Amino acid sequence: MARSRKRRLTKPLIESELCITVGERLRGPGVTREHVLGAVAAVAPAFEIAEMRGDMASDVPSVVADNVAQWGYVVGAAVTPYPRELDLGAITATGT
Repeated sequence: MARSRKRRLTKPLIESELCITVGERLRGPGVTREHVLGAVAAVAPAFEIAEMRGDMASDVPSVVADNVAQWGYVVGAAVTPYPRELDLGAITATGT
């Protein structure tokens, strides 16, 4: 179990994510959706901890260049091999 002091974050956000492990090199052009799905080796639930520093809407290019919002992440247990019938677009997250 990892711990962090909340007081280190002034405006924290949590974003639900999927952590996808790609198990083989993809080379384009010509890479299709089927190639990409075939290269997925594992999928894990994850969440990103973001820190909203300053007025991010006023200078978007600087925000992206500085990676200003990303603070950390947590990854759960991976499902491997990736079940091909799993519809990644249909996965939802519920917070309690």
